[in-house]
Amino acid sequence: MKQIFHITEVQTWTSQASSEDYLPTAYPKEGFIHTSNKDQVLGVYDRYYSKSPNLILLVIDGSRLTSELREEPSSHGLFPHIYGPINKDAIIAALNFSTKKQLQKILKNY
Repeated sequence: MKQIFHITEVQTWTSQASSEDYLPTAYPKEGFIHTSNKDQVLGVYDRYYSKSPNLILLVIDGSRLTSELREEPSSHGLFPHIYGPINKDAIIAALNFSTKKQLQKILKNY
């Protein structure tokens, strides 16, 4: 099982509570879902989410995805990208956090 991670805002996650799949709001523009390997999560948080409260970390079993998963280069290394929605049965956990310290504590469990 390859675990990958996706940070999103609580509002984005809860607005799709009744859906079978999850798609972030940036998907139509980006064409894929940005995810991270465990060792990349804190860097993503620092670059894009450090000023955002009320976040969710999705822990995803990459082997259970029904959409295509690709490792692709970016300016910060190779990152996993999902080309399509995330089927919710591939999501192992959806964990609330608001600070980097809370995120670090969560990541120790994975």
